[in-house]
This record gives sequence, C-alpha cells and structure tokens, in this order.
Amino acid sequence: MQGTESPEFEKFLSLLGDKITLKGWTRFAGGLDLKSTRLKIDNVNGCTNLETGDRSGKYSVFTEFSDYEIMFHVSTLLPYEESDPQQIERKKHIGNDVVVIIFQDPDCELPWDPLTISSRFNRKELRRSFIDIN
Repeated sequence: MQGTESPEFEKFLSLLGDKITLKGWTRFAGGLDLKSTRLKIDNVNGCTNLETGDRSGKYSVFTEFSDYEIMFHVSTLLPYEESDPQQIERKKHIGNDVVVIIFQDPDCELPWDPLTISSRFNRKELRRSFIDIN
C-alpha cells in the first residue's frame, strides 16, 4: 500500500538518500514521470478521466555516489491504484530494476519469499532487516 512506511523504514530510506519532490525535479529521474497529469481508467465504472496528480507519486529517494546519480524506486512512494490489481505503475519501475532491495520491518513475523517478485530483469535481491543500534 502507499503511505504505510514505518519509522524504521523511513530511517532506512534516509540512509539510502534524500527524499525529494518529483514535481519540478530537474536531475536524473530513473524513469519516473515528473509531469503532474495522468490518464486514470476506472475499471469498476468504465470511466476514463484526465486527473491532476503525480503519475509516479509525489516523492522518491535520490542520492549521488562517485559521480553517479541514483534514483530509488520505492514501492510505498509509487502510486497504489485500488482499481488496478496488477499495480502496473509500480511493476513498470520495480519489475525492470536490476537490483531490488527488500526491507523487512523488525516486527514482521512472515519470512521473505523470493518467489514474491518474478521478473526477467531483476538480478539481485538484497534483503535488509532494520537493527536499531541506539
């Protein structure tokens, strides 16, 4: 779901980079849409609307490392569409990433199942559980 970041996940994201606003962003975008209008198809009512919003979400996480600009595709920052059971907007970004970082909250009781993500492009999956060092 969107907007369900735990404090531990927020802290982890801050270690990766800076949370930036996509609208008006002028640097490397990692394929994220920086425009503010999108076509929304309502599968329930069969309506098509031009909606003002952020197609790739409002925020993302960005950093620089050794002259490389890196934009992270953060699942909870990408739009979640109730009417889209396949979550195409999320899949088109995360499904095409070569490296996927899996964050597991400390209170999560379910083990990570690598078969959860299937893609021809994902080559490495890094799983990270948060350990509070304070």
